Amino acid sequence: MDEFDDAIRMWRVRIEQFERILAGPNCNPATRYARELIEEKQKLEGEIAVVGRIREARLQKMATHSETLFTHAPDYRSVSLRGQRYSLTTQQAQVVEMLHTAHESGNPELSGAYIMERLGTPGSRLRDTFKTNRSAWEALIVPGKTKGAHRLNF
Repeated sequence: MDEFDDAIRMWRVRIEQFERILAGPNCNPATRYARELIEEKQKLEGEIAVVGRIREARLQKMATHSETLFTHAPDYRSVSLRGQRYSLTTQQAQVVEMLHTAHESGNPELSGAYIMERLGTPGSRLRDTFKTNRSAWEALIVPGKTKGAHRLNF
């Protein structure tokens, strides 16, 4: 959910309110108030359409941008983010590959426990995998929205 969802939801609630008023028994569509409601409803519907187009354009731009923002070697031992290249160990490369695959699937976050289990080192901390390469950790990986989750920094 993002800022657009909130705005669209608010506008749709207003439209429903207007439609209930216009459908009420005491409403005379010829009255000035009813005309104003109809005009406001049309304006809100137009704004919803504009916001929807802006949102789609922004999402498309973000998708295109993230594809050119991040590049990697086939084995992920060498990756580039925003023009900065990072050389990774085998385990670091596996972490980045898992997070990149998750991002491409539309579910960009993975728990550190899941990643460490997949690496064959359950009980270890994900950040310790990058303790010899702190700059790559700080640039490539950020916390997710839930405790213990991580995602790539795009």
